[in-house]
Amino acid sequence: VAGNQGTVFALDTESGGVLWTRKLTSYALPNNIGLQGSIYCPNGINATPTYDRRTGILYVLAEDGALYGLDSGSGNIRFGPAQFVAPFAKAWSLNLVGDAIYTVLAQGCGGALSGFYSMDIRDPHHPVVRQMLLSNTNTGGIWGRGGPVIGSNGRAYGSTADGPFDPLAGDYSDSVVA
Repeated sequence: VAGNQGTVFALDTESGGVLWTRKLTSYALPNNIGLQGSIYCPNGINATPTYDRRTGILYVLAEDGALYGLDSGSGNIRFGPAQFVAPFAKAWSLNLVGDAIYTVLAQGCGGALSGFYSMDIRDPHHPVVRQMLLSNTNTGGIWGRGGPVIGSNGRAYGSTADGPFDPLAGDYSDSVVA
């Protein structure tokens, strides 16, 4: 479970007791622009972590936008930190498909542009980040707690809101995108 103030908690499924905690170090401070610090841009861990059953690593997106891979048994860092998205961005759930972790950003939190983001984690010393932006401003965010949906065809899907729809200008709001 990712909590506020950058802390991750591992809970025993039978007793509910805490097995371990890990405080993730933030190397950035939030800015004071727009909705930052509000319920819309909460300055905390917003993305639900994802778990890699093959390796026993829990991937968590820290407040400052860095991706960490934590050992599920001990909480020790096994991957990262590797910068994934802008600090204090509003990222929805992380999804792991193969050797890539996906998330989406919305509402311009942290000054981040809305869109799909993925990180290839095959080489922990050289992770590769890719992005497909959906807006030239802070609009066009992809909504849904589950984050991006990755189809069996390898495409990432999401539905957008909060902005103009003008493909010639690079704005894809109020639509379903793949």
